[in-house]
Amino acid sequence: MQSKGFIKLIAILLALACVYQLTFSLKTRSVEKDAVEYAATFPAEEQIAKEQYYLDSIQNKVVYDIAIAQFTYKQCKEKEINLGLDLKGGMNVMLEIQVEDVVKSLAGHSKDDPAFVAAMEKAAQALKEGTGDYIGTFAEAYAEGSNGGKLVDIFLSPDRKDIQPGMSDAEVVKILRQETEDAISASFNIIRSRIDHFGVMQPNIQRLPNSNRILVELPGVKEPERVRKLLQGTASLEFWTTYNGAELVPALVRADAVIKSLNLNQNEDKAVEGTDLTAEVAQAAEGEAVSRFTREQNPLLALLSPDYAGGAVIGAAVAADVATINSYLALPEVRDCFPADVAFKWGIKGEPMFDNRLCLYAIKVERADGKAPLDGGVISDARATYAQTGADAEVSMSMNSNGITEWAQLTADNIGKCIAIVLDGYVYSAPVVRNKIEGGNSSITGNFTIQEAQDLANVLKSGKVPAPARIIQDTVVGPSLGQESINAGLMSFVIAFILVLLYMGLFYKTAGWMAAVALVTNVFLLIGFLVSFGAVLTLPGIAGIVLTMGMAVDSNVIIFERIKEELRAGKGISAAIKDGFANAYSAIIDGNLTTIITGIVLYIFGNGPVQGFATTLIIGIITSLFCSIFITRLLIEWIAGWKGNVSFSRSWSENWLTNFKFDFIGKRKMSYIISSVVILVSVVSLFVQGLNLGVEFTGGRTFVVRFDKEVTAEQVRAQLTEAFADAEDAANASFEVKQYGEKNQMRIVTQYKHDDTSEATTEEVESLIYNALKPLYGYEITLDGFRNTQEDVNGIVSADKIGPAIAKDMTTGASFAILFSLIAIGLYITLRFKKWQWATGATAALVHDAFIVIGLFSLCYAFMPFNLEIDQAFIAAILTIIGYSINDTVVIFDRIREYNVLYPKRTVRDNINNALCSTLARTINTSGTTLVTLLAIFVFGGATIRGFVFALLIGVIVGTYSSLFIATPLAYDMLPAKDKK
Repeated sequence: MQSKGFIKLIAILLALACVYQLTFSLKTRSVEKDAVEYAATFPAEEQIAKEQYYLDSIQNKVVYDIAIAQFTYKQCKEKEINLGLDLKGGMNVMLEIQVEDVVKSLAGHSKDDPAFVAAMEKAAQALKEGTGDYIGTFAEAYAEGSNGGKLVDIFLSPDRKDIQPGMSDAEVVKILRQETEDAISASFNIIRSRIDHFGVMQPNIQRLPNSNRILVELPGVKEPERVRKLLQGTASLEFWTTYNGAELVPALVRADAVIKSLNLNQNEDKAVEGTDLTAEVAQAAEGEAVSRFTREQNPLLALLSPDYAGGAVIGAAVAADVATINSYLALPEVRDCFPADVAFKWGIKGEPMFDNRLCLYAIKVERADGKAPLDGGVISDARATYAQTGADAEVSMSMNSNGITEWAQLTADNIGKCIAIVLDGYVYSAPVVRNKIEGGNSSITGNFTIQEAQDLANVLKSGKVPAPARIIQDTVVGPSLGQESINAGLMSFVIAFILVLLYMGLFYKTAGWMAAVALVTNVFLLIGFLVSFGAVLTLPGIAGIVLTMGMAVDSNVIIFERIKEELRAGKGISAAIKDGFANAYSAIIDGNLTTIITGIVLYIFGNGPVQGFATTLIIGIITSLFCSIFITRLLIEWIAGWKGNVSFSRSWSENWLTNFKFDFIGKRKMSYIISSVVILVSVVSLFVQGLNLGVEFTGGRTFVVRFDKEVTAEQVRAQLTEAFADAEDAANASFEVKQYGEKNQMRIVTQYKHDDTSEATTEEVESLIYNALKPLYGYEITLDGFRNTQEDVNGIVSADKIGPAIAKDMTTGASFAILFSLIAIGLYITLRFKKWQWATGATAALVHDAFIVIGLFSLCYAFMPFNLEIDQAFIAAILTIIGYSINDTVVIFDRIREYNVLYPKRTVRDNINNALCSTLARTINTSGTTLVTLLAIFVFGGATIRGFVFALLIGVIVGTYSSLFIATPLAYDMLPAKDKK
């Protein structure tokens, strides 16, 4: 092999890069272990809070020093292996921004127009069913219902400058789309801010492209009810007057002394004179250097640093100390130190000029009702612009007629002071008022980047255009279930890994053990790349790693079988190795590329865990190619150079299936009959029994409930039947109960009020299930304990809610995923093998494979002891089966093409039969290793993915059969008579 030195260098660099990435995970584990040890010194009821405090306190401290770079704990967490919700526990929420509320608020007094109301209802129905976009459907429905009425007449307002009389409907629709886009962006920023302040490590918050939906993933979250309320709360924008920080210096010092005396049980001999500190704090407000404070002497000032006091800010603190400061300031004795009309609010984010600390603002509450002097309802427009002087961005805002007068009065009374802009209780900006502002047009400056200015503009507009969020999909995985998934996944991984290594070593002897070394390298590189790309490792992702191991063996099997053919032809070991690798490249690359195509389609159309599986599969195939083509060859050539020979088989496996002969083409009618019968049975089953569609495709709710003792599905079903009989919507209260893993866990699926995804309905369903099942517990379980496994180890350990709109989108996405993968593979086969007959035969075989697996799920779901549900994981399995089957087929097609060139005088039938027989050893070996790995996952991988793996097991068997007996014979039958000669 040429360029051995370069390949070795690349391999070493890749290995070092992977080691570098994996060390961050080791470091975070070490720090978290220290946090647990620190928390263990406190009473049991305080340990969780103390552990979190420890981690918060070191977020921005260096914990990993590698000489050339230093990394804080927060930076290490960003680079560690990301575990998905199914492994770590947590919450996955899909939010839908209510576009109809945006349109209503913009319509003003036209909201009672019958044509407007009818158009809104039609647009809402289209959005619910997923059949159209809201604004477009609304515009069409209004034009139809108002007999050609103009949209401009609805939205024209003296407070709006962008909508002018005489505008066309298209121009108004464009403005409406921009308004809704800005409202959704503002909602996204608000939700992101709320999550950032919630204290969840490694949250994933993303706006789904071309939609009004936001995906929020919160690993490790322990309060799902609080999260739901937090995400769905309506934002409140307010303008507040403020105190000057210097005004509160004496009060801050007195508060510090009070806190110290409380902590020391009134030990006055160690009290600090307030007058001395007042001078120091005053110096800090004027920018002079001050002495450092200690927790022992100055418990408040040591946390709320007076070094940063000034303007409306009375101090700044690191994020880890915010909770402690809040608890200090809430003490009645401390409140008495400050003016009665002062309220404290934190800044939305750390300020670079304050060492990224959070600023605490002193708000002045002047109204008797405690409300802000001005709220966001007066904002008519806000936009980000560049300042006239300098490159900094600023925010320009304008107000409606009501706001103009109030804003002029507010600014006139506060010249030289700050006015704080507060959203959701956090200060976004506190600009100084330079003069009285009349006309309602203002500019807010503050060293903004253009992105920060745009975010603030959207925040200001959010006070004018309410866009509340509604949860349409909600999945909760308890931490105990997550830990069980980790244990099951690791167990299946280790067992499958060992079985594959033994299989290769026992069958291919020395070369097999070299392939085993390459396989270990492959897994190492795969995990390193997953960490490098920030991919999330899910349970299906672990299954993807294990499946990748089985498929990685395929490349080595193709190579070894080729080398054995060259050795049988009489070539020396060096020539056989060289020619064996060269002849195997075409089949390896073709087969793996088709699998990558299905992986890409799976990633595009999948979501969450399915995308994790696709990512693992794609990266695994790429690393497998590198290891089998380069690493294995380096090792084999090294052994050959050292010992002068390499064993590629044992005595019993040397000529295994070498002289096997079978007339596949001659027996094709028999295989057609067998397949036709199986397909016919599948069709009958689909019509009679149908499919067990999951809530992802029907909408509804799924719960995994854990009991304190063993129960049967019949017991649970009987209790639920009785409880739901008296429910409000009892006629539609269908549900399914199956054992989920251990005998004390049941999975409950219900379509009760599936089209209502409100929190109230979810609570109603949970209460119904709780009341039905509490007699099955051996103790008095509370409703809160049943809902929250942090309080009780039993109860709901996992919950999933999906609305009808998202279910329809998932159904459409799944259909497109399968269709596009078949089209893409068909086109690739056509390009590579030059004849449409080969592509048609291969594609027909893929449809055959997918249909039989679907039919088997229809036949078996009613009596199988594990879940056979049609969900996103099942679609992932179908696409994986397509990729695996086409890989098999392409290897056979490649050998047929080779034989047609080598033996042009033979008939195509003979070449096809000979090619099928010569690749049979490879086909069975690859299928064998893949089945071994899948069986390990099926047995040890846990209940969560058992149905998914069952589909893969059947798919591998059916795919192997179709590659031999369906794809090639079909292609042969479609060839013109002259091409068969």
